Amino acid sequence: MILDRDGVLNNLVEYPDGLVAPRSIEDVSIPEDSLSMTRTFRTWGLDLAIASNQPDVARGLLSIEESLNIQRVIETSHGIGTSFVCFHDDKDLCLCRKPRPGMLFSAMGEFKVKPEETLFIGDSWRDAQAAANAGVRPYILGREEAGRDYPSTVEFFSSRGQIVERLRKLTCD
Repeated sequence: MILDRDGVLNNLVEYPDGLVAPRSIEDVSIPEDSLSMTRTFRTWGLDLAIASNQPDVARGLLSIEESLNIQRVIETSHGIGTSFVCFHDDKDLCLCRKPRPGMLFSAMGEFKVKPEETLFIGDSWRDAQAAANAGVRPYILGREEAGRDYPSTVEFFSSRGQIVERLRKLTCD
């Protein structure tokens, strides 16, 4: 199981430039239903990894040290020990920044799983597209972004609890 970080494991933060990832530890807010979701996944014996774009580092809005400190707080809160983080921006044309699938391939390699054995939970078009580009099923928390083409395999959910129930049905059927 691969999870996006911001908007899935922690809340987004309203800054003057929009609703984005936290830029300080003080701004990190982790909803109880996200903790419950990852606890449930761990009790099911699922390996969990985080795949997260953090372009604010490349944009000079956040130091890499502060970004890593925020990452550690979120990992520790959720009991997740494996993370893949891209600190680039779109103009860098790296292979890791979602919607490119680099981080997802790295996570699957780490756990030695195939795409068809993997699920990615995200909250954006970039997440859905990265999952599709890696051959992984995308589950998206939230609504479709207007003007974006989503892969045909995407499933949308309005809550983390709905995602857990969908996976419970899949594993019990």
